[in-house]
Amino acid sequence: MKKQNLIYLSLVLLLAFLISSCAKEVITTTETETQFPPAGEVITTTVQGVILDDDGPVQNAEVRLESGALLVSSLTDEYGNFLFKDVSNLGNSAYLRVVKDGKFDAFRRLAVFKDRYSYTQIKMVEKTTLSEVNNSEGATLNHASGAKISLPANGVVDENGQLISGNYKIAMTWIDPSGEDLAQRMVGDLSGIDTEGNLQALGSFGMLQVELNADNGQALNLKEGSFANLEFPVPASMVNNAPATIPLWSFDEENGYWVEEGQANLVDNYYIGEVGHFSTWNVDTKDDPVDISGQFVIDNYGRPLPPSYFEVALCLPNGTSVGGWLCDDGSFTFLNTPQGETFTLKLIDYCGETVYSEVIGPFNEETFDLGVIEVMSSTVLSVQAISGNAINCDLAEVTDGFVQVQYQDLFQIHPLNDDGSFDFLVTTCEDFEVLFQVIDNATIYGSDWVSVSNIDGVYDFNDVIVCTELENYIHFVIEGHVNLLKTENLAFQEFWNETDTAVVLSHFMEVPSFELLRITWDKSALVGSPTPGITVDASNTAFIINNSNFALSAPAENVETLLEIAFESFDENKAKGSFNGVINIQGIDVPIYGSFNVNN
Repeated sequence: MKKQNLIYLSLVLLLAFLISSCAKEVITTTETETQFPPAGEVITTTVQGVILDDDGPVQNAEVRLESGALLVSSLTDEYGNFLFKDVSNLGNSAYLRVVKDGKFDAFRRLAVFKDRYSYTQIKMVEKTTLSEVNNSEGATLNHASGAKISLPANGVVDENGQLISGNYKIAMTWIDPSGEDLAQRMVGDLSGIDTEGNLQALGSFGMLQVELNADNGQALNLKEGSFANLEFPVPASMVNNAPATIPLWSFDEENGYWVEEGQANLVDNYYIGEVGHFSTWNVDTKDDPVDISGQFVIDNYGRPLPPSYFEVALCLPNGTSVGGWLCDDGSFTFLNTPQGETFTLKLIDYCGETVYSEVIGPFNEETFDLGVIEVMSSTVLSVQAISGNAINCDLAEVTDGFVQVQYQDLFQIHPLNDDGSFDFLVTTCEDFEVLFQVIDNATIYGSDWVSVSNIDGVYDFNDVIVCTELENYIHFVIEGHVNLLKTENLAFQEFWNETDTAVVLSHFMEVPSFELLRITWDKSALVGSPTPGITVDASNTAFIINNSNFALSAPAENVETLLEIAFESFDENKAKGSFNGVINIQGIDVPIYGSFNVNN
C-alpha cells in the first residue's frame, strides 16, 4: 500500500489538540523534509533467504532488493527461497521488500558484507479484513491481539483526495515485540530518524500494520486534517519497562527507515496514539546508535559447523530483542543498537537450542567489534559433509550455478564456486534423508536429485553431471537489473495485427497489475519454416517487463544491438530458443539475454 505524504498541522490545530487530548498522542509538526542516511559505497554481496508465513514457505512471492545500485527483483521458488548473487548493493545494509497478493507487504533491512553471503528469514502476515466501515459513520474496531483502531466519520479519501461514499475495508495486524518470531516478522529493522533528522536506535514496544481499501482494492487513506486513534497492547513481560510517554514512528517504505511523528501515552497497559495517515506504526524508545559486530566459529564435538543458518539475537533491556542470521563465515552485525546499554548476546542452533549466551556492553562508541567468538555446540547434531564438482553436458565446469538441498522441512541454497566445485555441511537435529540437486544458471539445466545417507559421514561425489533440461521455463536477464527464472504461469501466444507482429513469450502473475515479462518478434520472418535467428525490426517492441514497483520497456529503435531470437524449435503450441541484445537504460548500454522452453 502506498503511503501518502506526511500531514503537517498548523499551529492552531496543534494547540487545539493539545487542549483536547489528555491521554493521547499528538503529532509533532515539522516543516522540513526527512533526510535519510546516505546510501554508502557500492559493494558486491550476495543475499539469500526464505519467505514464510504461519503455514510454511511462500511460493511466488516477489522479493525486491531496493538497496541495489540497480533494482533487482525475483520470485520465490516452491520452497520460499530467493537468491540475489553477486549484486551491487549501496552500503553495508540491504533493504528488501516482499510482495504477495493477499498478504501485508513485508520489509527487511539487514547487514551485509562485501563478497560474502548473508541469509535472512521473513515471515509474511495474511491480510484479513477486520471489518467494513461506513465512511459517514466511522467506527472503533478491536483486533484479536487487543489492539484497537478508532476511525473518524467522513475521514477517508481515495488516492485523489476525494471523500469516498459508502463502506471501506480495514485490514490490521499487530507485531508482538516480545514474540519468539520477531526476527522473522520485524518490519525493516530498528533504525529511526527523529524529528531533528538524527539517526536513532529504537526499542520497540509493538507495531501495527493498517490498510484501508475500497471494494475494488483501491488503497485509501485519511483525509488531510482527519485523525485516527491507535491502541498498541504492551506485553505483560514488558510493562515494567514501558515509559509513560513514548515516541511514535511511521515506517517510510521507500527508504526503509522509521520516522518519528509525535508520541503516544501509556494508559492501562496500552499505548494510545493519534495518527494522520496509515502505513506501519511503531511505539519505540530512542537512543544514540552503536553498530555491534563479531564473528562466531562453531565446533560440534570436533567438527566445524556451517554458521550461515544459525540465528543470532541481541536481547535489549526493554524486554524485546533484535535478531538475524550469521553470514556464511559466521560474521554478524547489529545495526543501530542503543548506546550505553548492556545486552544479552545469544546464538541459537538449527534445533532451536541456545548454544551461547553472554552479557555484553555497555558500548558508548558508534561501532564496536567483539572479534572472534569460539563456541562449542551443546547439541549433538548429525552432520553430512558434501562435496563434489559440477560439470555440464560438454563435461566442462559449471561456473555459474548453485546446489539446492532439501531435508526435513528445510530447503537451502549453496552457490557453486567459480570452478564448479561445491563443499558444504548439512546439519540436522535427527537422522533424515538429505537430497540435493545442482542447477546450471547458464543453461538452466539440472542434475538428477542425489540422496545422501541419514547418518554422519563425508561424501565426495566427484563429477556431478548437470545435463537435464528443465521442461518449462523462461530465463530472462537484464544485466544488473533483473535475473529471473520462471517455471510456472508461462504462456506462448500469437497475436496478429496490421504489422503481422506476434507475441513470443509471456509470463503473468495473478497479482493485479503484475505482468512480469513479454517479448515480441516479427512473425513475418517465420513464414514457412522457422529460421535459425530472428532479429526484431524497428516496427516491433523488443520486450516489456512490468511489476508493481517498476516498468522497463524497449521499443526496438531503442535497442542499440537489436534483440536477436534464435529458435531451436517452434510451432503453434511451443517454442524453444534463446535471445540476446543490448538496451540503453539511462544512457548506459545494458546487455539483455536469456533462454526459453515453453509448452502450452
